[in-house]
Amino acid sequence: MRLEFLFLFIGVGVLFKYASFWLVFLFILFICIYYSLRKKHFYTLCLICFVTRLFFLETVNYKIVHPGLYKGHVCGFESNFNDFKYVDFCIINGQKISLKTADFTELEYGRSYQINITCELIESKYRQFYLVRSIVNKCNLIKYEEHFSTSFLYKLLNNFYQLRLYAEKKLFTTLHYPVADLSAGLLYGFRANFDEFFKFNFTTLGLTHLIAISGYNVSLFLLLVDKTFAYVNRKKRMYIYPLCLLLFVFLTGMQGSVIRACLMAQIQLLALRSERYYSALDALIVVIFLFVFINPYQVYYDIGLWLSFLSTFAIVIFSPFVLGFLSRYIQSKFILESVVLTTISFFATFLVSDLFFDNVNIFSIIPNLLVAPIVGVLMIIIFQYVFLASSLFADIYIFVINLLVDVFVLILNISAFFNYFVLDFFY
Repeated sequence: MRLEFLFLFIGVGVLFKYASFWLVFLFILFICIYYSLRKKHFYTLCLICFVTRLFFLETVNYKIVHPGLYKGHVCGFESNFNDFKYVDFCIINGQKISLKTADFTELEYGRSYQINITCELIESKYRQFYLVRSIVNKCNLIKYEEHFSTSFLYKLLNNFYQLRLYAEKKLFTTLHYPVADLSAGLLYGFRANFDEFFKFNFTTLGLTHLIAISGYNVSLFLLLVDKTFAYVNRKKRMYIYPLCLLLFVFLTGMQGSVIRACLMAQIQLLALRSERYYSALDALIVVIFLFVFINPYQVYYDIGLWLSFLSTFAIVIFSPFVLGFLSRYIQSKFILESVVLTTISFFATFLVSDLFFDNVNIFSIIPNLLVAPIVGVLMIIIFQYVFLASSLFADIYIFVINLLVDVFVLILNISAFFNYFVLDFFY
C-alpha cells in the first residue's frame, strides 16, 4: 500500500511538470474518488490535502513589494557574480525577497538591517527557481543601515554565518586551488570558484552530487558527531544530534536535499530513542508531506530534491535484493555497499538527469565507484582540520588533504580522458 501511494505521488509530481494545473486537478479528483470507493481513506485524505494546498497556492495573486524603507534580516547566503551579488532578505511583514547589491556591500547572514529598495515581480524563466525559495520579488538595494535587534533568532543565525565564515577563511587561506574549493564543497556545498574545465568534467562524469550535500554527507556528519561526543552518555547524545543536524542545515544554506536527509535522520533517531521499528519508506513519505505543507513549490520545482527523493526511494526498495545478489561475488563489505549504493542511485536518477540536464553517461559509474572511498575519508579529515585540529597538527592535516585531493583529481582526469576516448571511438 505504501509503495502504491509513493508511486502515485511521484506520478502526480511528474504530471505537474508537463500538464496544465486543471488537468492534474481533475486527475487527482478522480484518484480521490477511486480510493474513497476502495475505502482507502488515508490515501484519499493525503491527496485531498495535497491538491488543496497546491490549489491555494496556484490561485494566490502575488503582489509587488512597493519602493520604500523596510526592516528585516538576511535569511540566505549570498550568490556572487562579476560586479554584484544577491542575498535572500526576509522583511518583517513575513515576505521574502531576492536583494541585488553591489559587490562591495557586506550584508551578513542573520543580521538585521533597515533597507531602502525598489522591486519588481519575477516573471522571467527563472520564476520557478525563485519559487523554490518562496520568493516572487526581485529588488535593488539603494541604501541600507544596520538595525540592531535583540532577537535570539537573529543572533543564532548570525552565529551560524560566523561559523561558516570561519570554515571558509581557514580553508581558503591555508589551502590552494582546487584543494580549498573542493574541500569547501564537500564540507558545506560550496561550488562558486571552480573553473569551467573542472566543472565540465565534474558534470560529464556525474560527480556533481559530491558537492551537492545530501544523505551521504549527513550520515558522515552524524558519524563525526557520534565519535566526537563518544564520552557522553548515549541517552544524552540523543539531545545533541538534533542540534548538530540543525547546525548542519544552516551551514549548508538550507538546501532541500539536506533538509530531506536531516529530517529522515532525525526520524530514525527518534525511533532509536523510543525503541521502535524504523521504516525508511514511511519516513520518506512523512518528509514528502512535510515539504508539501511547508513549501510545495520545492516538491515539484526543485530538481535537486527530486534526485534526492528518487535515489533514496530506490536505495530503500532495491538495495536488499542487489546486496543479496552481489554479496556472492564481492567479499569486502565496504566495496559491496559502495557499488550497490552508487549503481542504484545512478539508475534511479537516470531519467531525471536525461530530461532536465541532458546528461546521462553510463561511464560515470566507474569514477563514482573510484572516488567514493576517498570522499568519505576526505570529508572526515576536512571537518577535523577546520573545527577540531590544533595548530600543532595543522601541517599534517594539510599534507593529507592535499594528497587525497591530488588522487581525486588524478582519477577525475584519467576518467575524463577515457570517457572522451570512448565517445570518439563510437561517434
